[in-house]
Amino acid sequence: MSVRFFRHDHCLYMFDPDTFRVYRFERGGWVLSEDPTLREELRFRSVEVSCAEALQAACG
Repeated sequence: MSVRFFRHDHCLYMFDPDTFRVYRFERGGWVLSEDPTLREELRFRSVEVSCAEALQAACG
């Protein structure tokens, strides 16, 4: 899995380009988002973060 991580509106997201699914980090875990507009929001209005940055943000 070659996922990519993004920060948008103070939330952390994970995008899986193999399945085109977007996950939001909530309450200590990744939750599949069913919002059809979220992919475009992440594409044009977010900041990509590294895996290490995503892990740090998720843990602390």
